Amino acid sequence: MEETLNNPQWVTLLCNAERNGGQRKMPFRAPKRLLWQIRLPGGVQSAPVQAQEFLYVACLDGAIHAIDIATGREAWKKQTGSRIRTTPAISGDAVLFGNDSGQIFAIDRTTGNGLWEAKTGAEVFASPVVLNGATFFGSADGQFYALALETGKLKWLFKPSARIYSTAYATERNIYFGCGNGKVYCLRSSSGEVVWSADTGNGIDSSPALTNGKVLIGSEDFSLYAFDAASGSLCWKFPTGLGISSSPAVSGNTSLFGGKDGFLYAVDISSGHLNWKKQLGIMTASPVVSGDVVLIQTFRDGTFALDIKTGEKVWFAKLGASSQSCPVPSPNVIYLADQEGTVYALE
Repeated sequence: MEETLNNPQWVTLLCNAERNGGQRKMPFRAPKRLLWQIRLPGGVQSAPVQAQEFLYVACLDGAIHAIDIATGREAWKKQTGSRIRTTPAISGDAVLFGNDSGQIFAIDRTTGNGLWEAKTGAEVFASPVVLNGATFFGSADGQFYALALETGKLKWLFKPSARIYSTAYATERNIYFGCGNGKVYCLRSSSGEVVWSADTGNGIDSSPALTNGKVLIGSEDFSLYAFDAASGSLCWKFPTGLGISSSPAVSGNTSLFGGKDGFLYAVDISSGHLNWKKQLGIMTASPVVSGDVVLIQTFRDGTFALDIKTGEKVWFAKLGASSQSCPVPSPNVIYLADQEGTVYALE
């Protein structure tokens, strides 16, 4: 069985600022062969996550599927009755996710049995995050929710009155997220009180990363922003050629993100200066950091592994249909999913 973290804290999209899905840090090893593949109904528009023996895949058929990583066979599925576009979050023995009917679910990680569910007023695209006994997420109903992790009961509610597709980043004191009104918000984690808000030039679908006292987030105004995490003041702004839905990943002092202009960017976090960029194809998903490489799935052109320092290609795979997903690196296997619902395990 492959080891993964079983951490009750899942503070942002794909667990942490490296976007590695809670996997233990390890050097990257290029896969050599296809171990297994499985076709799931409805297609996939989110990233799978792995915890111990299962890979959890949310599908547009309205179900979340648990795949046994040893065999590639489905162990169980939980049907919700509405499309699922959120990347699941894992906290201890619970898997959390939302669907297009505005529901949030917490289910048992090993059996798929329901623990609780809650209801919002519109679809939930943002992934839940977990910190200190609470789960936080935004909805397209223009509200941001804090629920008790054990029961799903409402703790507090914030109403920016614009859709929220951005997955939050939670800390002990504050929680950060972007909004469809072009603002980045910092709220008190305990109460939902506004600490600060900052404007960008257009709506935000990107999810923030927090590192070195800065909040990094992309905007549809074609720019990546770095805001001071304490005050919300602008540290720097990096322009690209088109909007940025991709959520930045962090490796040391480097921020990595994809653009709809087809480039993967590596930007120095201290200065906002470009380290390198590489033209790969349209990217809306987040990069994933694995050792000294960054992994990214482009919309139509395949999956790339690039050297973080230079941007040089280390490995490439072209599998199946287009993708809006993220690779899942583990010590021996990389898991990939495409929009038609095929999941691959590459060893």
